[in-house]
Amino acid sequence: MKPSPIYILCFTLQAAAATCSTESANHTSFQTDWRSCGDDASPNLECGKMKVPLDWSQPGGQQITLGLARLKAANNSTRIGSLIYNPGGPGGAATDFCRYQAQGIPVFGNALTTHFDIVCPDPRGIGTSSPVSCHPDLWNQRQTLFPKDSASFEKMVEHNPAFGQSCLDMTGDLVRHVDTTSVARDMEAIRVALGDGRLNWLGISYGTQIGAQYAELFPDNIRTMALDGNVDHSAPEIYTTAGEIETYEDVLTRFFDWCSQTPACALHGQDVAQIFDELVQRADANPIPAPGCLPTSSSTFAGTCFPNVTGEDIRFNVQASSKLTYKNDIPISVGWEYLGQVLKETLDGNATQLSSTIALNGNSTLWQGLAVGCLDWNHGTTTFEENMNRRNLANATAPHTQVHWLARPGEESPACPQSDRYEACPSDPDGQRGRTNQE
Repeated sequence: MKPSPIYILCFTLQAAAATCSTESANHTSFQTDWRSCGDDASPNLECGKMKVPLDWSQPGGQQITLGLARLKAANNSTRIGSLIYNPGGPGGAATDFCRYQAQGIPVFGNALTTHFDIVCPDPRGIGTSSPVSCHPDLWNQRQTLFPKDSASFEKMVEHNPAFGQSCLDMTGDLVRHVDTTSVARDMEAIRVALGDGRLNWLGISYGTQIGAQYAELFPDNIRTMALDGNVDHSAPEIYTTAGEIETYEDVLTRFFDWCSQTPACALHGQDVAQIFDELVQRADANPIPAPGCLPTSSSTFAGTCFPNVTGEDIRFNVQASSKLTYKNDIPISVGWEYLGQVLKETLDGNATQLSSTIALNGNSTLWQGLAVGCLDWNHGTTTFEENMNRRNLANATAPHTQVHWLARPGEESPACPQSDRYEACPSDPDGQRGRTNQE
């Protein structure tokens, strides 16, 4: 094993990120082209496109496109202004949420939709904006994120540069400029183009990081800012890992208790924790079929997911699919009762609902948030021994899950494993570009 493996994607992106600007460019030329979102769209929903610099240190250089959606305020006479929204990620497409609201799915409360135009921009590299593109066939090559020996670790590492290089080849320079600082500058350009005065911002999860970065850059341009589920961007890598896995474990344990005691749960009256652990072990030994994923299936999942499910898939997808996030059903997500049914189906031999999604084309959203993590976070785990130290921590603190779905930037990611190099900007000698807080 090489003493210090080079991870092409993160290494290249971080080196390129060393080009920085200390202030935003002149925004006077920014404008958004608003149009109808289609014949079947709600009349108060508009879709827009906007050009911004690829590299904010070169405002006159290459331009990229931001995709936006806007839901017009319900009462123009009491309208306050525009509210810009980000749902989290990195990798979340905000435009989806404006569309949900327009379709009658209540994402935003009446007070917001009455008094504000809700503006949902997809961050650069994501969704309807100029996308980060990668090779789907390389992504779909299943790789364990939990190698058990040096040989399997090395196999994982060898796969990563090929996928990372495909992103660089298919995307070009954009993949080097999707850091949160650039996104925050894009939000300032959007604010000015809207012409509604100071910023109103609602950020969830990773959206709090964008908001905090904006506040550092443009503190005088904010009217109001709501940050929900704050991301601690300055936390050490191991702290982020431990916090996430312990939280996942805690919520899953609460689900086990609820399910065993609640008649509505399909596994009511049983030791759900033991069932889960045995199901994971069974799937690790012999992957469980996911017949609804087969291209010949009549299922809505046909051809979009893998035909079988491993224990690793179960541990990841119970969290990543949002089936665990909400105890009760909400308009945009299912709750714990549905998760109980899914586990029962998997126990009975049909793991379709816990299968991982496959990439169908080069613009899949599956990986678009990974490049952000490569640029924004430090990545310190570089050897099999360091990897195992983190595995042992997970096994000790989270015996049921041993993992969390954000094992992407800074962790055992298939697309962005760790690099010990983080280039600093000339104006940022501590190497904190894109980081929301100082350590």
